[in-house]
Parts: sequence; C-alpha cells; structure tokens
Amino acid sequence: GFDVKNEDPWEHRKIWPTMLDYCEIKNGIMIAKGIRPEPNTRMIRGKLYHRALASIFFGTLPVEVPIRIPLKDPGYEDWKISGRIDLIVLDPKTVVEFKLTTRPESVEHYRMQTIAYLGALKAEKAFIIATHPETFDVKVHRIDYNSADFGFCIEKAKRIIEIARLYRESEEVPQMAYGPEYSWECRKCPVKELCPLR
Repeated sequence: GFDVKNEDPWEHRKIWPTMLDYCEIKNGIMIAKGIRPEPNTRMIRGKLYHRALASIFFGTLPVEVPIRIPLKDPGYEDWKISGRIDLIVLDPKTVVEFKLTTRPESVEHYRMQTIAYLGALKAEKAFIIATHPETFDVKVHRIDYNSADFGFCIEKAKRIIEIARLYRESEEVPQMAYGPEYSWECRKCPVKELCPLR
C-alpha cells in the first residue's frame, strides 16, 4: 500500500518494486531529494480498490504480504527491494497483483515489479488482474518467472541507487543512467525541472 511510501527511501535504504518499471533518473533523484509520490485521485482510488479486495480475501488467503530482497553485492549490502504483494495463492504458490488502469489490455509497465515479487517468493507464475476504473473492464495477464528478468531487476535497483548517491553528492546523473521507457513519464514527472534529459 501507499502507507509504506511515507518512509524516506534513502534513510531506510529501500527501493520500492514499482520503481523497477519506471525511469531510473526520476527514481534516483526522488530518493536523493527525499521526494515521495504526491497523493492524487488515481492513487486514492487504487488504495480503496486494494482495501476492498483485501477485505474480501482477508482470513482466507495471504493479502498485502511484505517482501524484502536484500542486495548482496559489495557496496549495496545495506539496501533492499522492499514492498507488498497484493495476494498470494498458496498451492501452487502464485502471486496475484491487482491494478486499476485506463489501459487494462497493457500491463508491461508492471512487469518488473511482478518479476521481483516472483523472485522474492521463489514462485513460478503471477497474474496481474487489470481493471479499468470507470468501465470495470477486466483483463487477466500471466507473468512467468524468468531468472534473467530477475537479474535485471537487481541491476536496475543498483543503478537507481548509484543515481541517488551521485545526485546527493554533486546533483549530477551518471552517464550510464537510463531515462524513461514511456513518453508519458516525462509529462507527469515530479522532478522534471531537475532532469538532465529535459
């Protein structure tokens, strides 16, 4: 839930799994500057959606399950990827993520988050249940665990940390930093004025 994001990620040395699907520069600068997502209508709607679903499944299946993936490489040992899985089906172990989105047919920008959850649980498959917030159209997408993708999650988390470290020291972004994959990220970016790509 968004409650977790009230913590300062730099102070707590954490990368949220949602960061793995979006612009490394944005996330690195946000961590460095202590900027957290501003609550908006979409976030509030999503939180209510998750709470309603949690109340349906509470007591029968694990909901809002915390995960932690320690980064073990030298220089990153005090950092972790830390978040919450919406729902776990136990037999076989399956991750279920619920998303409110105006494009339920496309969930590519939730893929790395879901892969991180699969890696943390050592589970083989996940389902993203994407629901349109107004029409309530629902699409179900299967994501299978892939060790290469999980490795990419770890490497991306480390790049975000490097951006945050350098930005805190010099307000610069390293040359190896990757920008946004989606054009709409720049339009909605909370650190647009600080970005070297603007």
